[in-house]
Amino acid sequence: MSKRRRRKASRVSSGSDRHHILFYRKEWSKTHALKLRRCFVYELPKAVHQELHSAVDAVPVLSESEARELWILFQKVDEELSLFDALEWLIENAPSAEFGSAIQSQLDFLQNHLERF
Repeated sequence: MSKRRRRKASRVSSGSDRHHILFYRKEWSKTHALKLRRCFVYELPKAVHQELHSAVDAVPVLSESEARELWILFQKVDEELSLFDALEWLIENAPSAEFGSAIQSQLDFLQNHLERF
């Protein structure tokens, strides 16, 4: 991973949580899947984060070859993506309809719920 996109583990304010777009950890633990999971982490208000995990389904895990292809494609992105840009990038580059649908549900949820905060 290039240094320009490497995120430091920052402290999260008491009213926030880190949201991994590609959840849950146990399922996203293989080589390229884990690399992808670590790239798509964003701070969310705790209430929104908890509600999101209650409201949307987990993102289906990609095969190692799909994860590798998506990882290689992501390496061509030369800027750090905002939460909404990251969600849109994942939808546009989704290796399967099921994966894209799961990411789209997060995008829809966050567009509706982040306005309150």
